[in-house]
Amino acid sequence: MHPLATCDRESNRAFVRDLQGWAKVADRLWIWDYVTSFSDYLAPFPNLRVRDDNIRLFAKNHVTGIFEQDVYTTVNGELSPLSGYLNAKLLWDPSYDEDRAINEFLDGVYGQAARPIRAYIDLIHDKVANENIHANIGVQARTAPYLTNRLLEKATALWDAAEKAVADAPDTLARVRIARLPVEYAILERQRGAGGTSQFIIDHEHFRARTRPGFFERATRFLEVAERAGVTQFSEGGVTLDQFKKQLLGAMPEKDLTFTPLAPLRIDDATPGIEYACYEGTWDKLPDFDTLTPFKKGVAKTIGLDASPRSRYFALRFTGYLRVPRNGLYTFSISSNDGSRLYIGSKLVVDNDGLHGLKKIGGFIALQAGLHPIDLRYFQEGGSAQLAIHYEGPEIKEGPLPASALLHRPGT
Repeated sequence: MHPLATCDRESNRAFVRDLQGWAKVADRLWIWDYVTSFSDYLAPFPNLRVRDDNIRLFAKNHVTGIFEQDVYTTVNGELSPLSGYLNAKLLWDPSYDEDRAINEFLDGVYGQAARPIRAYIDLIHDKVANENIHANIGVQARTAPYLTNRLLEKATALWDAAEKAVADAPDTLARVRIARLPVEYAILERQRGAGGTSQFIIDHEHFRARTRPGFFERATRFLEVAERAGVTQFSEGGVTLDQFKKQLLGAMPEKDLTFTPLAPLRIDDATPGIEYACYEGTWDKLPDFDTLTPFKKGVAKTIGLDASPRSRYFALRFTGYLRVPRNGLYTFSISSNDGSRLYIGSKLVVDNDGLHGLKKIGGFIALQAGLHPIDLRYFQEGGSAQLAIHYEGPEIKEGPLPASALLHRPGT
């Protein structure tokens, strides 16, 4: 998101020092550079402005070969045509003006829609530049820190203006709608199963939920454009368009969904804290914990990684009771790297299993006020370890699951 040469991130500073060190002893260096999110090809990824700075930095330090790896297992990832054009112009001539390259592409491909599309590009790039926001090649639309509701609202208005500007030019309009896909995708992903309920009309009194009509229409329109655009995959070796379509439409009932609430347990000796067990091993999905012997056990105040003394190759299981204050529909979400699952009672509420980067998944459950059994399972293989659980419900705004809601029975 920021030019390597001037970025304040220590990992980037270390890379520049390495590059300059190699330039002192070699006059022919090659760089393999990543310029997209391989975990989420359609996630808005504002790194167009750094391409010229980084390529010039490489060329200055005896780099004679550069491979800019972009979206490659599908067509029409996030601004893929523009990204490819910009890469080509700068690799051919590192001194080529970045703004000139972007603007000539937008003018030539999107015609009268070029100005609002350029305004969108500047909007999202200004966001990460002005607020010094960082993201890596595993960022996802659901969790990207720069994709705020306010930014997406402004982006929607700009893309509406872009479509209006070419409404009488069908071919150009089709290209504009393809370029708009990432913003539509981000809006859908930040609502769908990500811990929020903004796509639903909630009736807590009757334990009922219904998809908002506008969300269903937006999802249908997105899928139609994605199919026409030839999008086949959403990540490197990940979900296909057909799989995404099933997930998306399967989560959007056109009729009311009525849930049967779980009745609370009658427990008099529950005390604050939640029990945990930590296991050592390597897995590519959650193990069968009943067959494992933990190397550490205890009681934690909250659910999180503080319970583990290890940073990789481990698994955690948290068990105890969840206290909810009111009857209603509750939404739980887990952000994890790697896999995780949440059970309340015998019901699987969130399934975020498997090897993956940071990913946020959510689910509904109807609960009556009181105590309910909770069982959260997590494993970490390699790379970054991350785990967080959020919830929301009647008169409860979305936020971290508090320590006050977690209990256990001593000696059980």
